[in-house]
Amino acid sequence: MIGILFWYGGKPTPIDRELLRRGDCGGMAIFGVALTTLYFALDQGNRLDWFRSGLVVTLLAATGFLVCVFLWHEARVKEPWAHISILASRNIALGFAAIACFMTASLGSSLLEPNFLVSVARLRPEQIGDFTAPYAILLLLGATVTAVALVRTVKQRATLTIGFTCFALSAWLGTQLTNLWSLPEFRLIVILQTFGEEIVFLAAVATLFSNVNPARAISLTAYVQVMRLICSETVATSMATWVRQREQLHSYLIGLHVTGATPGWNSILAQLGSVRRLAGRRRMP
Repeated sequence: MIGILFWYGGKPTPIDRELLRRGDCGGMAIFGVALTTLYFALDQGNRLDWFRSGLVVTLLAATGFLVCVFLWHEARVKEPWAHISILASRNIALGFAAIACFMTASLGSSLLEPNFLVSVARLRPEQIGDFTAPYAILLLLGATVTAVALVRTVKQRATLTIGFTCFALSAWLGTQLTNLWSLPEFRLIVILQTFGEEIVFLAAVATLFSNVNPARAISLTAYVQVMRLICSETVATSMATWVRQREQLHSYLIGLHVTGATPGWNSILAQLGSVRRLAGRRRMP
């Protein structure tokens, strides 16, 4: 789909083979390997307990070394591919900050709903998929059209404000979460988060590319992809690590202070069991 849109939307220009010969292939290779190494470290960090794992420490050290080599290479090559000076502009830096905030705010759509519905509501993944599948295409199309219309009709800053407002409303709705929630209660949250993601990301990217020299757009694209992939992975794995550590801490504290001989233990278990049965009946079709 992306290729088809690019084919019909891009300007037909002849292939510049001279530019291809002068391309910074070394910088692209170093940058790509550095990002791949960093992604592996982030992906395995939570599972291997971060700095207690020699593999994760080695991957992070290799990433730092490769980034230094990349910056040194881009400073010395005659025609750099993605020179770091592209980030010196104030508006571009603010645009990247908006993308970072967007990645953090959109964490709920990839962490809260699926984890809650699997761990607490005891739904299978295919049951969660059935909730989103019939509406996913229409929802994405509607959100995309809305984002494009807002960027074209109002200022980009106002569009960013509208997008983050959608995130704020979805977060406020999430504060009312209880163990009785199931699929219907998450629908409005998912809709708000979908619209917020489309609106904020499109407005932030439009802000970035409207403040850069078109001749350096390729350099900016490289760093946009870094923010889109690495930032989201960093936020997700950091939150997963925090949740795991809190679960371990509270599990230890409960086991330390609550035993089978604790007064009222049996009555509390009976109450929890009745609540679980009530929730199960409520979720049955």
